Amino acid sequence: MKVSIDFVNAPIPAAVEEVVDEGPDVKTFVIRYSRSREVLPGQFVMIFPDRMWEIPISVAHASRETIHLTVARVGRVTSALFRLGGGDRIGVRGPYGRPWPMDILRGRRVLFVVGGLGLAPVRMAIEQLGDVTLVYGARNPSLLLYRNLYRSWEKEGKRILLTVDRPDGEWRGHVGVVTTLLDGNLVKSHDYAVVAGPPIMMKFASRMLEELGMDSDRIFLTLENHMKCGVGLCGHCRIGDRYVCVDGPVFSLSEIRNLEGWASGEVI
Repeated sequence: MKVSIDFVNAPIPAAVEEVVDEGPDVKTFVIRYSRSREVLPGQFVMIFPDRMWEIPISVAHASRETIHLTVARVGRVTSALFRLGGGDRIGVRGPYGRPWPMDILRGRRVLFVVGGLGLAPVRMAIEQLGDVTLVYGARNPSLLLYRNLYRSWEKEGKRILLTVDRPDGEWRGHVGVVTTLLDGNLVKSHDYAVVAGPPIMMKFASRMLEELGMDSDRIFLTLENHMKCGVGLCGHCRIGDRYVCVDGPVFSLSEIRNLEGWASGEVI
């Protein structure tokens, strides 16, 4: 058993400051949370929307006093969270987990290949890096997150390529899965790639990145979808001798290939 040392800490009371609708059954919760250490891009916190249940959620954005958590309503715990509004109390622990390797990525050309809710765990990294291309797709336009930020990111020199699987009547952009935006020139013009999204999307995106010339040790992914308790206690996220919540959730593709379960497709 591999348990985070912070598991013994009690949740810290925090307050929901604001709730922002991002799309159908997706909201961002702005939570005022006093913590003892900085939140790094790619890390997560454990949240307690009631006294019975907890879940790990990636930190999408963090300021000195607040954290932003973007959540899709998919079950009992997230439904309890969705019942909260401004001024309500919540329990929070963390941050936890291995972050994106910002020391490696800073000053390099970084290609983000992202699907759906995967924009949440990479948002802080995008905001803190300079030479960035974001290739981002969702099932339909209403599920594209943070649409109010795209213009400011582009003003900072970041390049944004969007696509949807199923357009609506107002969509005038690219149509197709996110990998249809990738080509050899785009991939070879970047030093590193960051991939986040549904497991099947990450599997095909990382495979295509390699086929187009990106080395596996230069491709980084988050396996946060495997986590449950978030502190290495339940074993739900154990893959071989690694615990995603404690040893990750960020891994390079070359590391993932050494994990038991890669060949059978159980990892991504």
